[in-house]
Formats: sequence, structure tokens, C-alpha cells
Amino acid sequence: MPEKLQPLAAVHYYYLLKDDDQDLQRLWSTLTTGADDLDSSQTFPSLGLISPAGETGDRCRIVHRAKRAGSLFCLCMLTDMSVIEVTYPRQESGLESEWRRVMEAVESDRDRLLSAVNGVFGETTVLAAPTGTSAETMLKAAGVTTERALATRLNPEAAGEEQAYLVHFPDLTDGGRDYYAIAAVDPQTFTATIFPEMDSLIKKLGRTARYFEQQRQTIVSERADVDREVGALLHRQVVTDTTGAIGAGLLEDQIVSLSRMFGMLATDSLLVRQSSEGISRYIKQLNRELKAITAPGSSDEIGAHYINRFSLDLAETHAESHNLDFSRQNAQAAIEVVRTQVEIMRAGEEAAIQQQSQEILSRSLVLQKERLALQVAAGFVEFVLVFYYVLKSWESVVGQEIVEHIPPLWRLAVISGFSAAAALGTHFLAQALQHQSWKNRGLWLSVSLLVLSLATMVMLTVANE
Repeated sequence: MPEKLQPLAAVHYYYLLKDDDQDLQRLWSTLTTGADDLDSSQTFPSLGLISPAGETGDRCRIVHRAKRAGSLFCLCMLTDMSVIEVTYPRQESGLESEWRRVMEAVESDRDRLLSAVNGVFGETTVLAAPTGTSAETMLKAAGVTTERALATRLNPEAAGEEQAYLVHFPDLTDGGRDYYAIAAVDPQTFTATIFPEMDSLIKKLGRTARYFEQQRQTIVSERADVDREVGALLHRQVVTDTTGAIGAGLLEDQIVSLSRMFGMLATDSLLVRQSSEGISRYIKQLNRELKAITAPGSSDEIGAHYINRFSLDLAETHAESHNLDFSRQNAQAAIEVVRTQVEIMRAGEEAAIQQQSQEILSRSLVLQKERLALQVAAGFVEFVLVFYYVLKSWESVVGQEIVEHIPPLWRLAVISGFSAAAALGTHFLAQALQHQSWKNRGLWLSVSLLVLSLATMVMLTVANE
């Protein structure tokens, strides 16, 4: 057990996030200026709650202590938060005047400390009263004008005595700052480590719920805009059927817009799910802490107040998550409707293109047939012209009398072979030039026939001279 300290009048807690090292150092150094360090090897015991599933609660561990003019300063570490506890000593005056003096001291310290520190996560003041002090007396001493106070009788294992109880003043709660009172002979074991474990969970629950409420305003506005746009689009596309009028390009633009809305709803769903999981996890941890500090068989008004309050916040996250899922399904349905219409339109366009292609192909076949007929006719005309000019050229070169002595069948065969070779040779020569290749069998056969015809003409001419 730690060294015996004089009775306390109040404890004030400053909660900071674990990664806020600069504010923590600044706050601790300002508080402990001129104070004497105390041995922290012996710390107050923590309940170290363990659930049936093996999950541990938020353990509070004192890592450093200092003392000045009767006040005790403790630096404690939780799982993801740091806590600075300032214990104010009792001066054996009346309870009302004692608490007034302590509150003035707390406010004086706060004005001095928080002017240079912006990262305080939350604050709590716990006022101490002797065992047996009634809740009504505490209300009057705390200056609470209403009769609203929540009381919880503490577990003797946590408080160290049978009659200790904790009182919460919700009317004094302001943002992240809360007020409690404890009636016990020696509350230091409870206030040093056990209370911060419970109070930090309430702080995190409150911060998560407030953050969700801030997000919810934006999320509800975005969801309403998306629902309105999706509803209007579905009405236009399904009821009025303006697909043919707006075209596939505009439909694809609508798909892009709907996809953007779907992504925004998915992001909002993720944020809401994170808030829901955080609130649910902290509620479970807070339930375990409250069960451990509450006396068996007694009612827990403080726990019931916070569990009911944050259960409503949890229900709101579930409701908003359900609304977002519904809106996201509508957006997905709208995307599918527009995408189907685009596919139908594209299929119609493809069918029209195929029809046009078939018509073009049919026309091409007709043109190819006509071209073939023209080529045959041109080839025949070329054959006739070559035949005529070869015959006349032969007669003019060797003389008509000599040519007439050659048998007509020989003349016909020679001149026909020459004309055919010339006509076919020009065709095969054009193919060779087009493909830039002389490996054309038809060309060489035509040349061979042409040479053979010329040679035959020469032989027949010589034979009939």
C-alpha cells in the first residue's frame, strides 16, 4: 500500500490521448513545478477486470507521483489514454465551504493550465465527503438546485468499506467535464485507479457519440440528396421511359453519377459502422466495470443512466446504418436499370450496324460480280484486238501472199496462242507488280506461250516462202 496521505477533499482528473505527448509533458511539468517526487514503485491496486471471454478492461497504472503543499499529483496510464490526477487535501471545515474552497482551487489551476494546453480529452471532478453523508447534503453542498442526483453504492472490495457510495451530478455536466461526489472514510484507493477506468470509458463513449452526432447531420443530408436524385432518375427511366430520347452517352454519364453517389453512401456506411462498433465495445467494457464497482444486490443509478443514454446512441447508429444500406441498395438498383438500358440501346445499335454491314456486303458482292463480268468482257475485247493487230502486223511484215499460203488452222492456232498469251500475260504482270514478286507461275507460262507463238510464226513464214 502507498504511504498514508492526509484525507482528501477532492480529486480532479485531466484526460489526454496517449499520443499527445507534448501537452502531457507541458501539463505535468506545470503542475509539479516545485513539487517533491514520491516513490511510485508501490501503486494503488486496480481491479484488472477480466471478462469470461478473456478480454481485459482499461487498466489504470500509476507511473509517477509528486507532492506539494498537501496536494498529490499522479500520472496514470490507461490503454489508450493518459490521466493526471490532482488530489486536494481536506482542511476540516464545513462540507459546503470545503467544497467551495476546493472548486475555487480547481478553477484556478484550470485557468493556469489549460491556457497553454489544447489537447485535454476530458475532465472530471470528484468531491469527497465523510461516510454517511446523505445525497441531499451533497446536493446542497455542491450547489445543485434541482433534486437530480444519481447514487450507486460501491462494492466493499473496490471502496474498502461497506457504506461507501458514489453520487453523480448530471446537472453540472458541461461538455467533456463531469462532477461526482464520493462518501467514504478513505476513498483514495477507489479514486486513484478504479474510478479513472470507469470514467475514461464514459468519456470515450461521450466523445464517440458526439462525433457520430456531428457526422450524422452531414450523412443524413447526403443520404437525402442521394435518395431524391435516385428516386427522380428511377421515375424518369422506368415510368416515363425517356431512354430513346437521351441517348447512350447521357445514360453512361448517369451511371458515373450514380456510382459516385454509391461510393459516398459506402463511405458514410463505413463511418457509421465504426461509430457503432466503438460505442458497442465501450458499452460492454463499461458494463463490466460497473458490475465490478457496484455493491452486490444494490441498484446502479449511475450505470443505468449512462448505459441507457449510450444505448440510445447505439440504436441511432444501427438505424442510420440500416437507412444507408437501403439507400445504397436503391442506388445499386438504379445503376443496374440504367446499365441494362445502355446494354439494350447498344444491342440495338449493334443490330443496326450489322444490318448495314450485310447490306454493304451484298452490294459489294454485286459489284464484284459486275467487275468480273467487265473483266471478262475487257479480256475478250483485248484478245480480239490483239488477234486482229497480230494478224495485220504479220501480213504487213512478211506479205499477204505468204501468210495466205499458211494453212488457216495453223494461222488461227498461232495467232490465238499469241493473243491469249498477251492478254493473260498483262493480267499476271499486274499481279506481280502489285505483290512485288516475280514468282508467278502464270506470268512465266504466258511468256513461254508468247515466245512459242512467235517462234511458230517465224517457222511457218520461212517454210512458206
